[in-house]
Amino acid sequence: MVGAKLLAELDMKLRAVMSDVGTMKKDGGGTVRAFGGINVVFVGDFWQLDPPSGGSLGSIPGEYLRRGRQFDPKPDIAHGQAILWGSGQGSVQGMTELTECVRTEDEWLLQVQNEMREGELSKDSWNFLHGRHTEVPGSYVNARLSCKSNACWKTWEKSRKECSTCQRERKSKHRVMNKASGQSHSIGWLQQQNNRTTWNTCLKYL
Repeated sequence: MVGAKLLAELDMKLRAVMSDVGTMKKDGGGTVRAFGGINVVFVGDFWQLDPPSGGSLGSIPGEYLRRGRQFDPKPDIAHGQAILWGSGQGSVQGMTELTECVRTEDEWLLQVQNEMREGELSKDSWNFLHGRHTEVPGSYVNARLSCKSNACWKTWEKSRKECSTCQRERKSKHRVMNKASGQSHSIGWLQQQNNRTTWNTCLKYL
């Protein structure tokens, strides 16, 4: 994510470049508008890692924390934060939250990414990624089976066997290599774990 300092520097440079342009780039008091009067659209995700330096735009601005901290942030960092969180002219005027992910059409992978994003990766998702035994059939995603077979559920509950579609889905979900051998576990290896390998037993394969 862009740091607050870099955002402030961009604003100040554009103000300087556009300072001699027509009055349309200035406010009623004659001050050059933010970013030299150029309309700017910000796109980002506050779940991203903070920038290595320059202050995070996702941090609470120093003016709101001034009473609770010993030192104020650097002026350029405070400037960048004010652009995003301030009010009135020169600050962001609105926000639209995007709720539909278009990065991937893989429903299961999107589910896993959302779990990781919130720090709540489920045991079954972890096991799928590592090619370990799971408590659900291989095509399980969002509380249903993508194979759409009720018989598959019954067979799984009875003998821990799954249909060919579930086997293919399980294999496709194995994204992490086995640390011990450097190779992925096969479906045959998984089917041998019909005795419901416990979580502690699974950990021994790491």
